[in-house]
Amino acid sequence: MKNVCGSPPYYQRTFYDLLAMVRQVGTPTLFFTVSTADLRWPDLIQVIARQYGKFYTDEQ
Repeated sequence: MKNVCGSPPYYQRTFYDLLAMVRQVGTPTLFFTVSTADLRWPDLIQVIARQYGKFYTDEQ
């Protein structure tokens, strides 16, 4: 049953695999997700630009 995706034993095994990875490699320091619409969100672009000391308006 632990090989059936979505079953409780599957998630338990996956959880323990993740814990083992954290023990061996360490905790992750960056988690980054991207969607296909990331360039169409001016707010997101402004927030990222501010991290690099640049400031953009909606018109830019």
